[in-house]
Amino acid sequence: MPYDNKKLRLAMKRWLASSCTVGYGEELAANLLASFEDHCKRTGDMKRSPGRVVFGQQLRELKMDRRKLAGLTHWSGLTLRKKPKTVKPKMYKKTEEALEKTKKTRQKASESKAEKKTEAKEKATASVKKRMARETAKAARAVGGAAG
Repeated sequence: MPYDNKKLRLAMKRWLASSCTVGYGEELAANLLASFEDHCKRTGDMKRSPGRVVFGQQLRELKMDRRKLAGLTHWSGLTLRKKPKTVKPKMYKKTEEALEKTKKTRQKASESKAEKKTEAKEKATASVKKRMARETAKAARAVGGAAG
């Protein structure tokens, strides 16, 4: 059964008036949907959640801007006055995984760079030691040959 668009629009307007500041700011889509669902449960405006897609379409109709940041959808042009209680930590799992992966990659790159620097220093030190040993032997031969 499709949603009653009049009922949804009315519920969205009431939710915006009571729970949001419209005109500036940015919110995570999951927080907005959770807040709307909480509002509908409290007020009885809607019995079922419209779902992410329909909710997003309604926000677009209200001229809100959507953008992705670290794999998560954010809506510009409104902020919640109070964060919802029902947002689950799994909503942020993608972001946490991406940040952890980036951190590990950077750490590996840093360790690899440090290892390469250490190897280069060791090679340079070995090369200098060999050259000094050759020059010392050459000087000793020259001194020995001049004395004899």
